[in-house]
Amino acid sequence: MSKLAKFIAGISFTLIVLLIAVIILSYKLVTRSHPQIDGELKSHLLIDSVYIYRDEYGIPHIFAKNEHDLYFALGYVTAQDRLWQMDLSRRIAAGRLSEIFGVDALEVDKLFRTLSLNETAKKMQKYLSEKSIEILKSYSDGVNYFIQTHKGNYPIEFKLLKYEPEEWSITDCLLITRLIAWQLNFAWLTEPVFSEILSKVGEEKFRKIVPQYPENAPLIIKKYVPPSSKFVEANMRFREMFGMLSDGLGSNSWVVSGEKSASGKPMLANDPHLPHSLPSIWYQVHLNNGGLDVVGVCIPGTPGIVIGRNNYIAWGLTNVMLDDTDFYIEKIDSSGTKYLYNGKWVQLTEREEEINVRGKGKYKFKVLSTHRGPIISDVYNFSFTGYARDLDSKYIPSQAVSMQWTGNLISDEVLAFYKINRAKNWEEFKEGLKFFTVPAQNFIYADIYGNIGYYCAGKIPVRKNLNPLLLNPGETSDFDWVDFVPFNLQPNLLNPPENFIATANNKTVPDNYPYYISYLWEPESRAMRINEFLSSKGKLSIDDFKSLQLDYFSHYARELTPYIIRAFENIDVKESLVKEGLDYLKRWNYNFSRDDIATTIFNAFLVEMMKNTFEDELGQGLYKKFVFYSGIPLRVLKQLITENDTLWFDDVRTKNKIETRDEIIRESFLKSMFDLKKQLGDDILTWHWGKVHKLELVHPLGLRKPLDKIFNLGPFEIGGAGTTVNNAGFSLLKPFNCVLGPSMRQIVNFSENLLYSVIPAGASGQIMSQFYDNQTRLYLNGEYVKIEMRLESLKNKKTTKILKIVPQE
Repeated sequence: MSKLAKFIAGISFTLIVLLIAVIILSYKLVTRSHPQIDGELKSHLLIDSVYIYRDEYGIPHIFAKNEHDLYFALGYVTAQDRLWQMDLSRRIAAGRLSEIFGVDALEVDKLFRTLSLNETAKKMQKYLSEKSIEILKSYSDGVNYFIQTHKGNYPIEFKLLKYEPEEWSITDCLLITRLIAWQLNFAWLTEPVFSEILSKVGEEKFRKIVPQYPENAPLIIKKYVPPSSKFVEANMRFREMFGMLSDGLGSNSWVVSGEKSASGKPMLANDPHLPHSLPSIWYQVHLNNGGLDVVGVCIPGTPGIVIGRNNYIAWGLTNVMLDDTDFYIEKIDSSGTKYLYNGKWVQLTEREEEINVRGKGKYKFKVLSTHRGPIISDVYNFSFTGYARDLDSKYIPSQAVSMQWTGNLISDEVLAFYKINRAKNWEEFKEGLKFFTVPAQNFIYADIYGNIGYYCAGKIPVRKNLNPLLLNPGETSDFDWVDFVPFNLQPNLLNPPENFIATANNKTVPDNYPYYISYLWEPESRAMRINEFLSSKGKLSIDDFKSLQLDYFSHYARELTPYIIRAFENIDVKESLVKEGLDYLKRWNYNFSRDDIATTIFNAFLVEMMKNTFEDELGQGLYKKFVFYSGIPLRVLKQLITENDTLWFDDVRTKNKIETRDEIIRESFLKSMFDLKKQLGDDILTWHWGKVHKLELVHPLGLRKPLDKIFNLGPFEIGGAGTTVNNAGFSLLKPFNCVLGPSMRQIVNFSENLLYSVIPAGASGQIMSQFYDNQTRLYLNGEYVKIEMRLESLKNKKTTKILKIVPQE
């Protein structure tokens, strides 16, 4: 061997050795923060011994002898698996992201400081029940036990961002509950944007896009019987920053009685649809202290099972889509310290906020509030020209906009779920719901006695005068909230004659219900499919429930596709590609499967049709706001197409021509077909939906390269879209990658002592853990983890790991 060859071989060997060393060191650096899941630990904070059984999926089963130890252990194991996720959530809610991310997060921090979540959480803490304080204190002690005993061995995210976690507090738990409430709020976008649209297009066009709910679409309760703009932009920035672009948030749930169940026992299914993220939003856990035996999912950072079952009842949740937020245009005096209200100048409340911005120092600003809530004008610059009901435009120069939201009410959701987790019947379940305030949820229910039920829980505002789509004039009390719907008058249902109840963010009650709930309903497509499926079958099995949760049929596509086909009737279509695309739609079964071609064609058309219908009137900026949450735009587009309203289809940029609906359909279809050809190639046989519609589970640090290769999972080809039961929503602004879907799937059958459950990733939030992504393939393949509730079953499995925490003397 020559000297050169020997030199090259030596260098190569050295580089390989160095590479191996770097890999080993990196692996050790990352994995040294992985939790201890067997053996024994000691804590002076425990009353008695606690056993934590980890099954083969890393899901903790906590067995304690008292409540204090149970919640202490829950806080500890959640911190073991999800500490950085918990810390990130409390930082978002408290407006403290800039401390770790720098100036890029300042806009989001200013938003959350203005929303005053931290102030609300502190106020809530003063009014919590003694039981809630006990639970939160025990939970926080468990989190802090982990933090105190793992200094230097925190999850890798802390090292990469060069900071350490602060101790956990009761306020932090409450902050996270309010953050979830804000994420499930939709009126933050619609009312400001609709006001801006009215200003832009005028009253005639505006009236055409007021969303309606079809008369024949499903209701949750079929019959009601009465008893004897920087703000928007900052919110968009927050949601974009954390991958929350979506074509509508939503969820499915249904429950059937023993009359419709193959087992003769009630069955319940639930799959909340939320933006995909890493780690998963839900944490699966089983809690047992002798008197309590409950399994399901909780939100990391908060105690208690949010969705799940115990030995007596099961429950699931979907978003009511409640209109729980109102905006008011306030007249401010020349000093900027008072606002006009019912003919008097009232003092604004003032609070100074200080944000520590990494690498930049301190940023200070003031938050002003009226009796309704904070002035959010400094966060969002509303651009309109006086289209607020009864507001004289001469007041516009001195305007400010305030916001009223149910999330700023004082409440005790910890006590609500404490009672729900322990409920043994319908009446005890309802006792828990009385304490639930925000975000309003559709609770479905089943019990071992054969009962099934539904309750619309949460505070529903009663307005003095209703002005649901637009900003309100603030100088009068005419549009104030005057009360909340009494709990016993909130929509509810027990044992309906249909022997099933289904919710899919559809309209709750018929129009004769005396109180206003919302106009924010999701397109009725999912609700129609669920009701159709449950009605068409006699006895339903677990496999039927699984099949329905995985269903890709779209009623929305079935309704709109004929309009596309008819638009080309009697038209000489010369492009062979267009003819071929139409042929696929004519033969289509409206099933959005991963390998389907017509699905690709339809959704490409839908994106283009939406743009061609609205963007010319609205302009790019306002159009982006309008379709950011596309639940309403999807409803409105279908409404305009079916009613054949030329007013919106006419392209205002063509001066001497009035375009018809069918012309815009043809233009959109042609453009979408040739865009697909450019993207996917000439052979239409290869245009499978999964090629353009992919799911990638993205960690906050994986938003930047090259960390995406380390933290993220996927992309995976999947089927579905926002109008299918198996929701796989994509953003109309960034088609077609899936950004939303079932954040977990759950099925309960009271003939079995277990829970069918699956989440998109895994129990652990720590990379390189065996539990980081070990449910992903199950999730993608439509499979489930069987979470056992029987202690003997756990003890008898060889894969079970047991961690014992004992009192330290």
